[in-house]
Amino acid sequence: MQSTPAFRKPYTLASRARWLAVGVGLGCVPSALHAQTPPGQLPPVPPSAAVSSTPTATASRPQSFVLVAMTGEEAVDQHLRATADELHRRLGARGFADVDPAKVSQGIAADPSALGTLRSRLGAACMVRVDIASRTADHMTLAITVQTDAGEKTAAVYAAYGEILAKVIEAVEPMLPPAVAAPPPAVPVALDRVVLNNGTSIDCTVLGVEPGNAVLVRTRDGQQRTLAWGEVAQILPRHAAGGSTAGWSWTKGGGEDRRPEPPAQPSGDWDKRGGSLLTFDVQAQLAGMLVKLEHPYRIQYPDGQKMQLTGMSPSGGGGGGLAVHVGFLQLFLPNPEEHNALWGLSLGTGLEVAAIAFGYRTDSLNIVGQYGSTHPQPDQQEGGETRWTTAYSLHLPLIVGGQVGLGHFESGRSWHGMVLGLAWRPTYTYAKPGDLEAISSFNYLGVGLHLDVGSIDATHDGPEGNFRVSAVFLPTIDDHASYASLGFGAVWY
Repeated sequence: MQSTPAFRKPYTLASRARWLAVGVGLGCVPSALHAQTPPGQLPPVPPSAAVSSTPTATASRPQSFVLVAMTGEEAVDQHLRATADELHRRLGARGFADVDPAKVSQGIAADPSALGTLRSRLGAACMVRVDIASRTADHMTLAITVQTDAGEKTAAVYAAYGEILAKVIEAVEPMLPPAVAAPPPAVPVALDRVVLNNGTSIDCTVLGVEPGNAVLVRTRDGQQRTLAWGEVAQILPRHAAGGSTAGWSWTKGGGEDRRPEPPAQPSGDWDKRGGSLLTFDVQAQLAGMLVKLEHPYRIQYPDGQKMQLTGMSPSGGGGGGLAVHVGFLQLFLPNPEEHNALWGLSLGTGLEVAAIAFGYRTDSLNIVGQYGSTHPQPDQQEGGETRWTTAYSLHLPLIVGGQVGLGHFESGRSWHGMVLGLAWRPTYTYAKPGDLEAISSFNYLGVGLHLDVGSIDATHDGPEGNFRVSAVFLPTIDDHASYASLGFGAVWY
């Protein structure tokens, strides 16, 4: 930065405060700033090409204003005015509206020494202030302050008079707040329409209907009006700007007049419909069981000697049962306008019981005799046939899994489709086949699949039922029993 020449014109805080009051503008500075103003009064703000005669701020846009100090010398002030105009243009391009100039003037007059609090007192989102710190015959030092809700930023600029605009903008640009979003376009207000017997119609809001007596409405100007029942021919609700009606309508007929009742409107909340849900299901099952049991094979010789061999024979069968499961489902519901897939994580347990027709082989006994030959031949054979009994099984599973729903939303209030789920099911199993010994184990490799078909309604309060098909498989581990089942039933979540 260049060094400031020795000749300086002193600027006190009091004098700068007066210049700021005189030169106040929303992005500009009046051209007659050198005119003197009686003490205690603010000068009028003359018209300027860069000044709007009416404030442009709206309730939906953040506001801003610019303060630039003047010197009273036209040769210098023209550069300061151009700087103020460009600052105002850049704030406008970022979406900021202007603070009413009268409010700015009143705020300065109320406390000229408290410009640091002026932004908060006016409720503005941004204030850009350019103060003259010192000046010489051909240079000046400017103190720049940018205040926003995020805090205050400052900078100092030393420039020749012809460089003021470029150097101030270069310093201020990085300190300006980001652009604000444009306010949404106005939405036409939907009104009811009451058609009278004389053919005229009234766009209004229907407040109440008393059949046979009157119709109470509120007109566009906010006034309430009571229409005699005999005047009304038809009520069309929610009459929009395009002339269309939605939902229900009511027309006076030849029979008994009835009060119009609008259809139920979707009032569901998808955020509340999802989340942590209690889930339970009831299923009828087709069950199967397979196990290898010890099968003794005995041989008795004529001399009384015996020999016994032990093998493993497959046993088992099929039947039916009932399964009940309870648990928690963390259901993730999407925004209906973005995508249709549902996701969920589940944790639960349950009880599964079944009766199975169980087949097994009895012990074998072969008695060896002599038939005049040197080679002994079987003379008698006992056992070794297949017998059937009833086995009762009981399963206690731990269910940890996830699911994904594939479908579509209808009218934003309901989802229809199918849900595919996969679960790990470590299970304690117990089976008692007839008079045989009980068979029990803990199978940690159990897996399960399920398919749910149905819908989810955003307006439904509490668990909602759907159809479920499931398949479970517990593989053989260390010669323990294996099981499989196929279930059909209902699930609620």
